[in-house]
Amino acid sequence: MAGYQIDEIARKTGLTKRSVRYYEEIGLLAPPDRTDGGYRVYSDVHLARLTEIVTIRDSLGLSLQQIQDFVALREQVESSLGAIRGKPEAPDRREHLANLKVLLERQQTLVAHQLEKVKAIQAKTDDAYAQVLSALDRISKE
Repeated sequence: MAGYQIDEIARKTGLTKRSVRYYEEIGLLAPPDRTDGGYRVYSDVHLARLTEIVTIRDSLGLSLQQIQDFVALREQVESSLGAIRGKPEAPDRREHLANLKVLLERQQTLVAHQLEKVKAIQAKTDDAYAQVLSALDRISKE
């Protein structure tokens, strides 16, 4: 398990040190271990979490609250599935899974909505590109 100081974790993720500290402050990132001198020491788990946060933020354009909800739900699903596997006789597992299904469907809807926005931007970019190609073709025929 690697240990990273805040400078390195910020550089690896493309975040500022201030953002890393803020994500920790709001609970989006678990607090790292600290050295005897009080310096934060981040693990590969922290690096993976921050990388995921940046990917979600950049890909989906979500707010920090939405990112928190997004990541928390994924963790809840992983935890719940692990617990259910460990206790297959749990009587409330069907209801719990049904609730997770509803939450995941909402998340899927959110992602689909963001994807539609990206597709609209892509269509405009493709249209502008086609117009430039057409203009270049006309100029070359003159």
